[in-house]
Amino acid sequence: MTNNIIIFIHLMAAAIAIGSMVFAVVLLLPSIEKLPEQKGPEEHF
Repeated sequence: MTNNIIIFIHLMAAAIAIGSMVFAVVLLLPSIEKLPEQKGPEEHF
């Protein structure tokens, strides 16, 4: 019985880790791609 609980906790932690990776990729990559575009015009001024 304790093995099932440990496996369940491990799978939940893995699901949270995968979800946070997807969350970071979806939110951070567009902002990282936009940063050089924002810095470019500021350097020219």
